[in-house]
Amino acid sequence: MPATITHFLFAKRVEEALLKRGIQYIPSTLYWGAQGPDFFFYHRALPHQMGKSLRRIGSRMHRSDAAETFGHMAAFLRRCPEEDGLRALSYAYGFLCHLTLDSAAHPYVYWFQEELARETGGRPAFMHHKIEHNLDTIMLRREWDMPPSRFPIAEAMPDDPPALEAAARMLRYVIARMYPDQSTSVIKLTEAFRDCRLSAGLLVDKKGRKRRALLGIEAKLPARVSLSSFICPDTPDADWDYANQSHHPWIDQGKGKGAVHNEDFFTLFDQNIQTAAELCTAYHRCVTEGEPTDFLSAYDFHNGGA
Repeated sequence: MPATITHFLFAKRVEEALLKRGIQYIPSTLYWGAQGPDFFFYHRALPHQMGKSLRRIGSRMHRSDAAETFGHMAAFLRRCPEEDGLRALSYAYGFLCHLTLDSAAHPYVYWFQEELARETGGRPAFMHHKIEHNLDTIMLRREWDMPPSRFPIAEAMPDDPPALEAAARMLRYVIARMYPDQSTSVIKLTEAFRDCRLSAGLLVDKKGRKRRALLGIEAKLPARVSLSSFICPDTPDADWDYANQSHHPWIDQGKGKGAVHNEDFFTLFDQNIQTAAELCTAYHRCVTEGEPTDFLSAYDFHNGGA
């Protein structure tokens, strides 16, 4: 993916670039938008949560043409009341941040999850989570000099009902046009946001006990199972160069069509901050001047995934 913390930190850096460009936005919806379609995966995910999950919408949106997704968002925004419109537009800017980082980082994560799986015998899906949560740890310490146990979920996923409802109304509009067989309601979408916030909060391991408990359970399970991969360690695991600071070659098997790279993760993160700000600037013209969103087809939430 990358995961929650890295996407939030990326949005914070893009936010600085937006301010320099004089682009207006509302922080709470920008931060929620920075989680992209990932929040759908947390809907009704806990055992006590009843009701049908919207998870499949998240999977479909990850694989959909970004130009179409943002085209429908722009159509909604053109007919939106001013205050609600700024909230929803800010959410779209955050979504663009997510798209930019996913498109750049997914080929990196997909390549190294297979490498790590070969070395450890773990399942690639678990190794995917292990990489992205170690990257969360590495990036949070780099950007804020903070361990994940102190990460402020309330800042990354604010409890702001007007913001969530504005984002939900726009998403309902988009979903009804892209996936009419899965049309949903504002109530269900705001429920998905809140489920995401709850689950993300539960994964914050303030005293390290949750990860230690999962590591103990793992010891009794088949070697390929890695439940602890869902929780960020307070210090990066020492078993792997997760940020690729040794510049090991990796291959972009997505839209890069087999291009060989050796960038570390810091480079991917830093180089795409201005790209995201440029996309937000261009997208503002799509909304206000009716320009097409075709340029966004070059970017992909799922870039390189099977």
